[in-house]
Amino acid sequence: MKNISVVFFLLFASQLSSQCFMDRHNTSITDSWLSCFKSINPNPDRFSSHWIMYDLGNYYKLSAATIWNLNNPEFADHGVKTFTVDYATELDVWKTLGEFELEQAGVSSKYEGEQVFNFDDEFARYVLITSLDTYGDGSCAGFSELRIETSGVSRDDINIVMDQLIINPNPSNNIINISCLDVMCNASFQIYNAEGQLISEGEILNEKKIEVSSLPSGLYLCVLDRPFQRISQKFQVIH
Repeated sequence: MKNISVVFFLLFASQLSSQCFMDRHNTSITDSWLSCFKSINPNPDRFSSHWIMYDLGNYYKLSAATIWNLNNPEFADHGVKTFTVDYATELDVWKTLGEFELEQAGVSSKYEGEQVFNFDDEFARYVLITSLDTYGDGSCAGFSELRIETSGVSRDDINIVMDQLIINPNPSNNIINISCLDVMCNASFQIYNAEGQLISEGEILNEKKIEVSSLPSGLYLCVLDRPFQRISQKFQVIH
């Protein structure tokens, strides 16, 4: 297992000479994210909104996040006030970290960001920030910078794979039996519906069976979390 410590500078100043202190952000709007047109959100629960999604390129264990609001004098009112944070290993299965509030930035190059949220070592490849409210009229929304610290293991150490999880009967209307190609199936599980919503979760220990009779007819994704590996398989419920 590789132990790593990485900080993602997801939005950063193009001229570091203007920032003598790494916790400060210059007032240039070109170094910031600003959305003035709502669009369809990658998370279907968020609908049309101001949002920004980061693809970290690999799967990482995420921890503390620091965010800088818009501190340009002309755009500070467009800075986000409340926002949601979602994260995912796959784009069709989102988890919500929570709803957070960010103070309005001082319009100064000496402005320093806030550590508003922490992923507490959750694994993810994608991070989605959605603005709920701003300090202005809501026509635009943005912030200057986001940093996410990572530690632990990278994608080289975590395998997220399909088709190593076997579900039968499939389709089912009562109970599904779980088996794995490499035998070891003891793990926590989550079941998501076709909209990416978490429907059920629990532990699979000795009896590798999951009750699905209460689920409406439809397509679902079963995900098993094992040490440094996440495996998943789709199944269908038909009544």
